[in-house]
Amino acid sequence: MMRLWAVLVLLLATCPVMAQAEPAVHWSAGFHRLSFLDPLDEQPMHAIAFYPSTDAEGISKIGG
Repeated sequence: MMRLWAVLVLLLATCPVMAQAEPAVHWSAGFHRLSFLDPLDEQPMHAIAFYPSTDAEGISKIGG
């Protein structure tokens, strides 16, 4: 029983060490417009690639 208490005290003592006290990183999404040739008919193709970003948020109009 004494070992159980010792293990519990050890776990409780190390809990603050296990928790990371870092501020949460604010994630947003970025995008990049792509243009490349279709390998079948050599016509231009357009696409948009989205990726995670930590830059400041902004409003962008895509299409239309």
